[in-house]
Amino acid sequence: MGRKKLTDEELILLQVQEINKYRWLESEKAGCDIGSRKAAQEWIEKHAEDFRRHWQNGGNGDGDGDNQQ
Repeated sequence: MGRKKLTDEELILLQVQEINKYRWLESEKAGCDIGSRKAAQEWIEKHAEDFRRHWQNGGNGDGDGDNQQ
């Protein structure tokens, strides 16, 4: 059974959480803070399309909501 349809605000909050997680992971790899702007730009380029597709599907499909590599 699928999840309830999320509001735009809930989707934005989930994206911000994913970007913050991405920032932390990539900063750990780099050995320094990559910054929020770079993290957001990279996450959008690498993960936004899959994220959007996943949640437009009601959270069902190939992913588990975690769009990290």
